Amino acid sequence: MRLSSSFILFVVAFFISISYSLSAQDREFGDVRIADFFNYDQSYDSTSPAIALFDVAKVHFDDRYNVYMQRHTRLKILNESGLDYGNIELVFDRDIDQHINDVRAVTYTMDKGNLKRSEISRKDVFEEKLVEDIYAKKFTMPNVEKGAILEYSYQKKLGNPFYLPDWEFHKEIPVQHSSIYLRIPWRFKYHMVFKGTDTHYITRSGSLKQAYENEYFIEISKDSLPPVEDLPFIDSRDNFISKVFTQLNFAYRDNGSKIEYLKDWEKISDEIRSHRNIGKQKTNREIRAKVEELTQGMTSKIEKMKKIFEFTSTYLSFNGRHQVISEKGIRDTFRDKTGSSGDINILLYKMLEEAGIDASYGLMSTRSNGLVLTDYPIINQFNHIVAIVELGGRVFTLDATEGKRSVFLPPVKNLYQFAYVVQDDSYGWYEVVPSQESETNSVLSYEIDLSGKAKAEWTNTSIGYPAQSRRNLLTAGNMEDATKGMLKEIENVHIDTVIIRGMGNYDNTAVHFTQFSFDMFNGDSLREVNYFNPFVFLADQENLLEAPTREFPLYFPYPIKESKSIIIKIPQEYMIDELPASTTVSMPDNKGMFSLQVSSTDSNIRITSEFFINKMFYEVGDYEKLREMFLELAASHSKTVVIKKINQN
Repeated sequence: MRLSSSFILFVVAFFISISYSLSAQDREFGDVRIADFFNYDQSYDSTSPAIALFDVAKVHFDDRYNVYMQRHTRLKILNESGLDYGNIELVFDRDIDQHINDVRAVTYTMDKGNLKRSEISRKDVFEEKLVEDIYAKKFTMPNVEKGAILEYSYQKKLGNPFYLPDWEFHKEIPVQHSSIYLRIPWRFKYHMVFKGTDTHYITRSGSLKQAYENEYFIEISKDSLPPVEDLPFIDSRDNFISKVFTQLNFAYRDNGSKIEYLKDWEKISDEIRSHRNIGKQKTNREIRAKVEELTQGMTSKIEKMKKIFEFTSTYLSFNGRHQVISEKGIRDTFRDKTGSSGDINILLYKMLEEAGIDASYGLMSTRSNGLVLTDYPIINQFNHIVAIVELGGRVFTLDATEGKRSVFLPPVKNLYQFAYVVQDDSYGWYEVVPSQESETNSVLSYEIDLSGKAKAEWTNTSIGYPAQSRRNLLTAGNMEDATKGMLKEIENVHIDTVIIRGMGNYDNTAVHFTQFSFDMFNGDSLREVNYFNPFVFLADQENLLEAPTREFPLYFPYPIKESKSIIIKIPQEYMIDELPASTTVSMPDNKGMFSLQVSSTDSNIRITSEFFINKMFYEVGDYEKLREMFLELAASHSKTVVIKKINQN
């Protein structure tokens, strides 16, 4: 079962006519009291680095209908690992005339029962360009220490009425109180969508009489919020964070006529086709010449697609910024060889179009950005755009932001997310899935001599995403150095031979073969009794699912199948005294399995470890059995083989 609109709590368009007024819950800046150092949920002292005492925002419009947000945050540092919360970064976008001012920040500490106050000055706040037009105001809170209370506030100009802010209530640390209070001129009506797993909100609303223009207010708050942390195999924290999205629904002119803004998906698709930074982007002579050069002599559309995709994914450098538009423009992107995901993938789309390949725009939310609510046409859910091509009965999701790769393997950040696909005359939804299975097979064979040294051969065969990872590793530098990095846990390793196959063709199997020698026993010769881990560097000894219980579902990057075969030959002067026991742990309905099979003859040992995860998504109810499988994997890979000298008497 996928998370979908079942995670939406409720949707409401506010048409307020209530005639009472309530002010937002708030504390004045600087009214910190000694009691605040103790008046919080102290059960978090041993489990969380910090706790947010409150995080509140007030939003208002000026007389020109610019939107401003005043934010006030107060948190307490609980232990040494929370000291980084004293480094503050406030991001804004100059391209839409955003700016941040009125920054105030104070650290409060206790000194012999007295409250001590340390305040930053204006010169302590500096501005830094992050990428393109994205900037940040940065500062470090003074005298941050365990037990300190940090307080800061600022005003941010957000932009025109389309930029009413979204609000996240949860953080990665616990939050005692979070609220947003919006004062909105009567003429603007907003559509709001609440998302998350926590169903309890406190909402208040009413009308406000103002001298220049009547307003209405909305206050939304939540209390006693547990942390939403990054856990192993969690698709996105964003899916579990309580959040409110806003989008301008309609506005009234002075004469009372209404302007509609909230679109359905069909209207949004029309706008994407005609958007000057998406559908209306134009190629130039240089781009057209490059397409002609790349595809010259080709008749197969699939081969043309692969060639153009290979070019864009290697020629263009991703600047790390995800966007649904080409703000820079595809001509400048081609010239500069760098850009955002919107710049790069819209250029890719246009090059495919020039080659006569029918492509569609796919607007997406990356996995870290959270799931899209497909029932609600809110465009700011998306943070990414790709090119979708259907050829030969297959659908290809082309994203050129992560370097050279197979067209069958979209970047993991896109997997199992829904793309809003905009075609020439229609639209639809497509769940991005890999077109190739992911599998890894390792065979490690080694022979131990009396001096305690071993001669070994290791063959790693992989396809799909593991092959992609291995290609990236091996092509990033010297093959032998990269191989040494994989064998770094072995004592005194000496590599004799490295052979790789299938590195150039990203659609095929990758093979990595290595011959090497190493010390099995830290340079010592064999003793009367010897213990060793048969998996050597291939052991998976860390259990990734340590917690006995779990509150959130599990998301794996993709279905996984992994096999490891270990073949060991021991000297004839020795006998096998102890071996790991064979074991199997399997999940119902073939959802997953771990198996360890062990066999031996007089001087030969064979161990086969097989592990597979057949799904990407697992319910909380699957956790116990899944954890058992991971526990057994780690335990089995930690067990030792014992060999002892044969008594010749």
